[in-house]
This record gives sequence, structure tokens and C-alpha cells, in this order.
Amino acid sequence: YRPFHRLNLPIVVVDIQKFWDGYKVLVVPVVQLMDEGLAKRLKAFANNGGSVLLSFRSAIKDRDNNLVFGEKAPAYLNDFVGATVKTYEALAEGKTVDIQDLNGQIVGTGGVWRDLLEPLDAVSLFNYGVPYEAYSACTVNTYGAGQVDYVATGLEDHLMDQVAYAIVEISGLEAIQ
Repeated sequence: YRPFHRLNLPIVVVDIQKFWDGYKVLVVPVVQLMDEGLAKRLKAFANNGGSVLLSFRSAIKDRDNNLVFGEKAPAYLNDFVGATVKTYEALAEGKTVDIQDLNGQIVGTGGVWRDLLEPLDAVSLFNYGVPYEAYSACTVNTYGAGQVDYVATGLEDHLMDQVAYAIVEISGLEAIQ
């Protein structure tokens, strides 16, 4: 939530089962358990013009904490995210991975976790460094009248600031930097 707070935007923590009417952006961090009902609600929110920010480890299991056979992660959300997770790895404390822009320049690091995203319809905002430069570290996908961002690793603050600012701009929110 830090990058949105840094933009002087009010942040409200809401129960995921409640209504999201009146909000323009949903930040849904590490929502490991997913079901078709929640997936439909997230899709409806974006379809109606909302922006959804998902993070690594999203939708890896169903509500009963079981893998969803026949579905790649993020389960129930592949078309929504516009990408699938090829594989993933936990990053040891203090271990980071290089993050590069689309020109191949290293622009920062990621930590904690790494989902190796394979874009389907999504556009890569950042990729990983060598030898994983073919995989996205952050994507954005248009969904209906809205969008979905997927942050596949613990991006450094300045990179998350860029992602948050882009979401704020597209959502028509007034931020103060």
C-alpha cells in the first residue's frame, strides 16, 4: 500500500467479501486462495472500469487450499491477468533478482518471491534479468473498460511507485506527489 500512500491517496482496507462500489482501484496482495465467485467479482469490477492490482502468489489454490487441476496459476484468472505463471521460486532472505525494462536495461531488483510470468494478452512492464529475461516481472492487461496489473515479485520501492502512479493516472484519481 506504500506507493499509494506516498501519492497521498486514502487507503481503505475492505473485507474481500464486501461490495466494492465506489472504489476505482483494488489492491489484492497475495490472495493465494481463489474461487470462481471471487474471480467473477474481480472480473466484473475491472470490466466496469476498475483497476485491479494483484501480486505474486495470487490464485495458486482453491478455497479448500487444494491445487486447481487443469488450470495454471493464477487459477480462474488467466484470461483476466492475461498471463500464466510458468514456474516460481521463493527467494531467500536478502536474495534479489535483477529487473529490467523493455530495452534490457537493469532498472532495479525484486525480492521475496518470483513468479515467472508468460504473457498471453498482457503487456510486460518489466522483465527479469538474465537468464530469465523472457519472463515478465510485472504485466498490465486490459480487461473490459478496466485493467489488471500483476506484480510477480517484490519490486523495489521506486519500481512499485511507477506501477502505482500508472494505475492512478489510468483510474483518474488525483494524487499529490
